[in-house]
Amino acid sequence: MPEPPAYKPFLFTYENEADLPTIMEILKPLKLNMAIPNASLVEHISYSYSVQRNREEYWTEKTPVPEEVWKQIAKDMNLGIWNMYGALYGTPESTEYIWNMIRPALLSVPGAKAYLQGDRPTDDAGWNYREKLMRGEPNMTEFGIVNWRGGGHINLSPMGPVGGEKALLSHNLVKGIYAKHGLDYITEFFAAPRLQGQLLMVMFDPKDEEETARADACSRELILETAKIGMGELKANLEYMDLVRNTYNNNNDGLGKLYQKLKDTLDPPGILSPGKSGIWPSDWKHSRL
Repeated sequence: MPEPPAYKPFLFTYENEADLPTIMEILKPLKLNMAIPNASLVEHISYSYSVQRNREEYWTEKTPVPEEVWKQIAKDMNLGIWNMYGALYGTPESTEYIWNMIRPALLSVPGAKAYLQGDRPTDDAGWNYREKLMRGEPNMTEFGIVNWRGGGHINLSPMGPVGGEKALLSHNLVKGIYAKHGLDYITEFFAAPRLQGQLLMVMFDPKDEEETARADACSRELILETAKIGMGELKANLEYMDLVRNTYNNNNDGLGKLYQKLKDTLDPPGILSPGKSGIWPSDWKHSRL
């Protein structure tokens, strides 16, 4: 794809956790009308920090990182509790016109700040890797997150309709589930024209059997409980395929019945990936592990 004549990446920071529903409501029409063309990410400070730095720099206990520590991290990194990354592409004239339209809307939240290229320190790893990703340059910075708790992580992404009310409902529900299982709540939201998702990172130490078991229980509960509020799982570990499949059961499981009929008609012995996405041949007699 040819490089556009103009590329304008940006970052908006927001001071308070309670700002989330307002941010998502502001983004809703901007995404629906494609004013912001790329995927708009609204990162919690936990995600912004964990992809760049080590947990032990601020918290060495096995208990979840406390709220006051996240606030201190945000202050030290000159970031918000929520940090929204996006970009504009086009001609210099068009990007400037759209920027002047979206900037006041996204700054209407009290305490919000806006940053463009050149506004952040040159060694700001968070800005640098996001700026590269949004202009199509892959990099490995984000993989640093796997070091958070000894290398173990489970990635979930429940999706639902765009809007502040749904974002707040999901945020509060998920935050409570993480706390119940004693794990760090590491998350970001993403907004598309007609859907939003919440990226969930369940981080754990795979050498700790008890913590690994809690991570598994947490993940299973997240899949089931977010489905109850209308958030469908986008991606999950293969271990959870059947669990995820069974959450897509609206209209008397009409979609599931269609998939089952297709599988039994086209591949009754299960030669092609039996159990993929939770779809098994009806007469499958072998292990499902």
